[in-house]
Amino acid sequence: MKKILRYGAALTLAAVCVAGMVGCTAGTTKGLTPETGLTGGVAATVNGEEIPEDDITRNINSMRINASKEDDDEWAEYLSQMSYTPQSLRENYLDSMIDERLVVQFADEEGCAATDEEIQEQVDKVRANYSSDEAWAEALEGSNFDTEDEYRDALRYSIANEKLTDKFKETAVADDAKVLEQAQSQYNGKGEMRRSSHILFAESDKEKAQEVLDQLKAGTLDFAEAAKEHSTDTGSAEKGGDVGWDGANSFVEAYQTALDGLQVGQMTELVESDYGFHIIKCTDIATVPDEITELGQVPENLLADIRTSVQETQASDDLTEWKKGKRDSSEVTINDMPENVPYNVDMSAYETPEEEEAIDENAEEELVDDVTDTANEVDAAEAVAGEGEGAAEGGEQNGGDAGAEGDAGDAASAEEQPAEGGEGGGGGGGQ
Repeated sequence: MKKILRYGAALTLAAVCVAGMVGCTAGTTKGLTPETGLTGGVAATVNGEEIPEDDITRNINSMRINASKEDDDEWAEYLSQMSYTPQSLRENYLDSMIDERLVVQFADEEGCAATDEEIQEQVDKVRANYSSDEAWAEALEGSNFDTEDEYRDALRYSIANEKLTDKFKETAVADDAKVLEQAQSQYNGKGEMRRSSHILFAESDKEKAQEVLDQLKAGTLDFAEAAKEHSTDTGSAEKGGDVGWDGANSFVEAYQTALDGLQVGQMTELVESDYGFHIIKCTDIATVPDEITELGQVPENLLADIRTSVQETQASDDLTEWKKGKRDSSEVTINDMPENVPYNVDMSAYETPEEEEAIDENAEEELVDDVTDTANEVDAAEAVAGEGEGAAEGGEQNGGDAGAEGDAGDAASAEEQPAEGGEGGGGGGGQ
């Protein structure tokens, strides 16, 4: 199941609606808006810090708008295809939000808290892409931030999380056994492979693509810098256009065919695909045997990339464990999902017989638990009542000094009973 991060785009807001020209999903889709069906209330508290229920609803509404799934039946089918239910989708968002709170609360212990100066620097950098306050506000709204302060809060998490990631990378070790395992799983039988970078342009920007290509050929423009400035593939643009080895990735046919004809350092003409126009550059070539049995068989240039990948995976696992440890030692309270949230649709049409059986079994177990709890509460209440009656009878049967002893016994009993009697009484009151 995919993890969903509310603030995943915090550091790259400019890529969402660059200069206000890319269409942000701030408006409506058939009447649904991020504000539809807000219920108020608190979804969870993390060490006393509240996570508003409406934050989850807004994010799921935005997800639904972006997927064009306003119709309840279409939304239910979409959730089923994504292996979600309304409850599990909410849980996924909420888990991420809890982790975000924990990172902000505890990052300082690792020397990784975001400073006000770092946050301001990022805000200024992204804000510079917008020509007016109105365009900036629209970009924030399109990225699901009501105010700039909300964006700053998101940056406080994003920057801290990035620092923590870097710190764990420094201490992560790429174990040789894991490196060999990844080499075998990814590259056995791949033969000759090519690593490449590209610059992607929209189909409507062919003229601009040609201008950039001409500058690259003339040597007046650096490929990596051109990718960062011009490529619409924002993921690879941040890495200077690098998309890795073709042996570890699946490229569209037009891209792969063009790449196959390149040697290291060579560059294509404009290559058209369903995504637009590419300028492709081969940055490395490596050849591996059909069956890798030891690391010495892996070319050093490829082996370095595998070690980095294993190290990053280990760092990610370590960070996940750090977050889990912080959650386990924290006071986290999670409240049930409100029934009337707009994304809570009937999923029964998409339940398999196995899922229906599991739901029935869970309902039966809950019913049994409820009956058992009720019986225990009744027994406890009756036991308390019986003790009280016994004490009263003892007092009536004894006289004089015996009565005084009975009063003392009753007083001692009264001191011991509130916990038991309160539990029984409280349970009985709930019937």
